[in-house]
Amino acid sequence: MANFPNKKFNGVTYDFEHLLSFFKRISLNARDTAHADLHVSFSIHCFTEEFNQTIHLDHHTYTHENETRAFELTRYNCSLQLPTLIDTMFKGKVYRAKNNNYTYVAQIALNGQSQPYSIFFDLKKDTGEVSVVPTLRMYVQSAYMKPLQVSSNASNWRFGSLAGQIAGVFEKSVKKTRPKKKKTP
Repeated sequence: MANFPNKKFNGVTYDFEHLLSFFKRISLNARDTAHADLHVSFSIHCFTEEFNQTIHLDHHTYTHENETRAFELTRYNCSLQLPTLIDTMFKGKVYRAKNNNYTYVAQIALNGQSQPYSIFFDLKKDTGEVSVVPTLRMYVQSAYMKPLQVSSNASNWRFGSLAGQIAGVFEKSVKKTRPKKKKTP
C-alpha cells in the first residue's frame, strides 16, 4: 500500500488520500455469476511528470521510494477522479498498450471541457492469495491527458473479460485467422 507523502506546492499542501490502495470485488461477466477480488494501487506517475531542469524548479521535486519526478498540478487535479474512473473502467473496453500493459481512455471534465484521459495499468493474477474467488493486482502505472493511441490491430477486451482471462476463470481467446482468398485466373 503506497502512502504518498503530502506535497507543499506554491503555498498549498496537497494530499494523496484519493490514491490509497483499495480492494474491490468485481463482476467478470454480464450475468454477474463470476467474480474476482481486485487490489488496486497507484504510482507517483499519476500526479507527476519527468523532471526537466529547463522548466522545473526545486519546489516541483517529488520523491517517493527512490524515484524523483516533478509534481504536476494538472495531473494531480485529474488524479482526484481516478477512483471513480476505475469503477467506470470495470464496464468499459481496455486495449493492449505499447509496454506490455493496458490502457483505458475516459473523458473527464477539465476547465469546463471534456478531455481524453488515458490510464495505463498492469493487471496480474495474485499467486500469493489462496481463495475461492481469484485475486488480481492492478497497478495504475500512469494517467494523464492523452487521446487513445493504439495500433489498428491492437487487442481489446471488455475489462471483465480481460480480468477473467488473467484470473484463469475464462479461456484466453484465440484470434481466428481468415482464410486467404484464392486469386482468380
